[in-house]
Amino acid sequence: MSALKKPISLHLPTAILRATVRVVIEYSYSDTAPLDEATTAGAILAVASTFGIPRLVSLAELALSKAIDREVATSISKSRLDAVGLLAAAEAAGASQLVAFLRHFVASNFEFVFAARAADLRATLAPASLSHIEAHRWPPLEYLTAVETYEAASRAAKAPLRSRLSNCMGAAAAASAAT
Repeated sequence: MSALKKPISLHLPTAILRATVRVVIEYSYSDTAPLDEATTAGAILAVASTFGIPRLVSLAELALSKAIDREVATSISKSRLDAVGLLAAAEAAGASQLVAFLRHFVASNFEFVFAARAADLRATLAPASLSHIEAHRWPPLEYLTAVETYEAASRAAKAPLRSRLSNCMGAAAAASAAT
């Protein structure tokens, strides 16, 4: 007779898909993980983080970063990628490599990724990510301020020239009408 009289069962959250569990089990036996879809990689990242499987976390981070690259290959502004949401999920999972990658991505593409939804996204991200993104954003805030100052000074310098030019044009038109 078996030493175990009662079957062992593992209760997983219902959100974990069968394919995700299959990949985690395959990884446990073979040390390889077929991570093709970004959604599967995201679920595997969460499961691997929960169960403390650091190499599988790294593989999921790699798969997600490659999926991001593919998604934004033609246009960042037209992609369906929620980089800030993914950054928040990576922070929650403790995926440090993916967090660093996404911080850089969001800061480098600040206008496309973050600026449009800044108010509601500030509540989503960890303070460390927010300060990193704001410190490393592109274009830098100092640059935008300098451009605004330059454009205002340029408009102010052109205003007298325009009025003199219109006065000259008006005088020339009057002189030609008189002749």
